[in-house]
Amino acid sequence: MSDKKDELLEKLTEEERQELRKRLEDETEEYFKNCKRSEYKEGWNEATWEKEMSEHPLFATSSSDTGELPPLLEAIRQIKYDEEENSPEELARSYKEDGNHLFKKQDYRAAIASYSEGIRQKTLNKELNAQLYLNRAATNFHLNNFGAALEDSIQALEFQPDYVKAMSRAVKCCWSLRKLDECEEFCRQILARGPDEATAKETNEYIEKCSIERKIRERNRRKREKEEQERILKQADLARLIKRGGVQLSPPAEDSDVLPDLTPRYPALRDFPVSVVEDCLIWPVALIYPEVKETDFVQRWNEDSTFKQMLDAMYGDVPVKRKVTDEGTAIIYDPADLQVWYKSSKTGRPVGVRPKHTLRQIIAQKDFLVEDGVPSFWVLRRNSKFEKKFLEEQGT
Repeated sequence: MSDKKDELLEKLTEEERQELRKRLEDETEEYFKNCKRSEYKEGWNEATWEKEMSEHPLFATSSSDTGELPPLLEAIRQIKYDEEENSPEELARSYKEDGNHLFKKQDYRAAIASYSEGIRQKTLNKELNAQLYLNRAATNFHLNNFGAALEDSIQALEFQPDYVKAMSRAVKCCWSLRKLDECEEFCRQILARGPDEATAKETNEYIEKCSIERKIRERNRRKREKEEQERILKQADLARLIKRGGVQLSPPAEDSDVLPDLTPRYPALRDFPVSVVEDCLIWPVALIYPEVKETDFVQRWNEDSTFKQMLDAMYGDVPVKRKVTDEGTAIIYDPADLQVWYKSSKTGRPVGVRPKHTLRQIIAQKDFLVEDGVPSFWVLRRNSKFEKKFLEEQGT
């Protein structure tokens, strides 16, 4: 401010200063409303306080729009925030009042900046310091910054150990963070100080909430333990049957695992991994038709069912027309004339499957590999030209 402005301020009486202060606060209210707001998710950070204060409408060195502060704002800064004109306690009170004003206007970011600047005055007034911390806690809580709000509530109690309002705020923060032990401890501290009826009622409600939450957690813990135990037993039973059947899996299990991940790689089968029913394995199976470039997915194939039974069930004993992709012509697929093959893991060549074979018998072969939890087979028209060509290409 210029020397003339300093001289003008020095000539003002205390009554004139108070009148000007009120006038300036009223006239700057619209300025506050027009200031840009942004989300404030992390709470106050001491490491960045200078940046925060530079963006505060009263503490900024210039306007973001014009590059200069309005004269009234510059004047109010001189009156309210001049360290030579005001004691640390007076400054802290001014920042507290501004913070309260900004909070009511829902400018929470600026409100937190005001309370924080008041705290930085390090006044010897413990009650005022406690109020500043608690007000900042309330603002942070309003923004769902529960961790920062809890820290400020605890700081308020450092200045006023019997500050019930700070304890109540800490209770709300701890509950929001689901810190049940701390929540109950603050509740006990409140009740030990003989609060008013409304506060006691609210505190007891939080104690009841904590009790209910503990019961829910214990119930969920027992449920998880039961589910995990059931999962372990199922895995052990599954591993036993797979080992009994001599089934070879790819990829193999890790050293620490009983079984590898058997989640099917095909989206259509993903919700149907191999399972156990009455001491029998139920597999997801892929039937691949190379001639028409299609795949049938069988979600649940009992290992004791034969290939004839499964194909009959799929086709219903009725021939089905399948279109050849390249030619667009339809080909009749009769279940009575289909031949199933699998790829030998040892030679890479197709191996024929007889209709009377069960799935259990085939996947038990030493050269059969179940990949990614899904037994896979080729399905061809028996003695067709395509079958002959396909087998030749596969090295048969």
